[in-house]
Amino acid sequence: MQKLAALVAGAVLLWLSLAAGPAGLEVAAHEWEYRWEVRADGTSQVWRRPAGEPAGDWVPAGIVPQEVVDIVSNQLQPGLAVARTSQALFHTQDAGRQWQQMSGLPDWPTAVALGTEQAGLIYLGTLTGGVYRSIDAGTTWQPLPWDLEMMSGTFLEVTALAVHPRDDDVVYAAAGHWLGSTEQSFTPSGIAVSLDAGTSWHVFYRAELNDPRVTGLEPDPEEPLRVLARSQEGDRWLTMEGASLPEQGLRSAVAMGSQSHPVPARQADSAGVQAAGRQTALPDSWLRHGGVLLLSVAGLVVVGAGLHWVLRWRGCSLHSLRH
Repeated sequence: MQKLAALVAGAVLLWLSLAAGPAGLEVAAHEWEYRWEVRADGTSQVWRRPAGEPAGDWVPAGIVPQEVVDIVSNQLQPGLAVARTSQALFHTQDAGRQWQQMSGLPDWPTAVALGTEQAGLIYLGTLTGGVYRSIDAGTTWQPLPWDLEMMSGTFLEVTALAVHPRDDDVVYAAAGHWLGSTEQSFTPSGIAVSLDAGTSWHVFYRAELNDPRVTGLEPDPEEPLRVLARSQEGDRWLTMEGASLPEQGLRSAVAMGSQSHPVPARQADSAGVQAAGRQTALPDSWLRHGGVLLLSVAGLVVVGAGLHWVLRWRGCSLHSLRH
């Protein structure tokens, strides 16, 4: 009788964990999206909600002590987010409960992108120093060589950065030059791409006369070397011509020395992939479903064992009554 009670209790507890388990996994693996409001005192109130839930409620996510320009996050570390101001970077490890300023920035920050595979990887675009990389979450920074042509007497500002969602080594950077001495003006130079984590750069798109400043880049997760360029004048897809990468992925192409030969891009046909949006599917969905399946099988085994003991106990009782 005690064995039967223990088995029944175990089955109940297992089914309760089965019901609560997937929800717990979803909460832990959420990618958050953020919005903010600059307050009268120059600080910024931040809110967050689960990504892909437009009807979800915004909840307070802390206060950044400066005027926020941008906040970036990804699915690799759901609690991590980096808020950029015109002077500094602030990061949170707990989805906005606490914000801390990153010390030792090499230059004024103008763009930030987080690694999608390697935790602690951050690419930083700056006002005058090009692109930097950190592999320890901003504790130290390494300057990346900008081996593309530069106009003499100018300095380069990086206006947007993006990391390919399937390969941390593939990085896009939009940049431009500041011209003039007393009165300076900004001229976009275009978009560059690196296939080796910023060690070398190739011209992806060369800006044309009167092109707007690119303020955001979103790589196409399905088609290599295709990116959505955002600006105040609208969005447009750009793709690189003459680049044929093998099906095994971008990283394999880099390891093989890359069979592609990057050349200036053309504006892609906008009828293809629709405007890139934030991924709503959790990256470990297969793991969640597999866990549910295993828990279900385990539950059936426990319930089956319990029924077996019940039948044996009833059989023994009937046998005792007959004798």
